[in-house]
Amino acid sequence: MGKSKDNGFTEREHFESITRIGKLYEQSKFISSAPDKNGSSDVISVKRYDTRFKLRNGKKAIAHITVKEYKGGDNLIYSLELCK
Repeated sequence: MGKSKDNGFTEREHFESITRIGKLYEQSKFISSAPDKNGSSDVISVKRYDTRFKLRNGKKAIAHITVKEYKGGDNLIYSLELCK
């Protein structure tokens, strides 16, 4: 939430976005893939996705979504950051 707040969004806007994370992820576009920066042996890659959307209050935002791909096929959404 800290990065979202640093980017001019409120806690309420960040938490609203979290409740919509599934839909935001479905409509997002793949941006990049990289190895885990911490070198975790369980993580195959860290993928980044972006999507533009409007919050309920009409404010425009970009959701930066990070997904960690783990060995064994589990892909977990790891973080959400809001940007203008």
